Amino acid sequence: MIQLENICKQYTNHNHTIHAVDNVSFSVAPNERVGIAGGSGSGKSTLLRLIAMLEKPTSGTLRLFGEEIHSIQNHTEIYRSMQMMFQNPLAV
Repeated sequence: MIQLENICKQYTNHNHTIHAVDNVSFSVAPNERVGIAGGSGSGKSTLLRLIAMLEKPTSGTLRLFGEEIHSIQNHTEIYRSMQMMFQNPLAV
């Protein structure tokens, strides 16, 4: 259902590169539940934003329901199959 292979997300700010997500790989099978935990600034929200296709990875492969996100034409079907609740919904 969800497969991440060597996913990286970097941001550049004033010639300084921030590695928000660095070389993350894991998969989540149908009906499997997973928790993501870590300290403040560890990349949890960025990782979830990548999975929800709100951000694009800098490198690596992300597959949702067997399709690479780059090749998904109809995002509506994917969005109907997943949900994301922000900790503070007014701070999206």
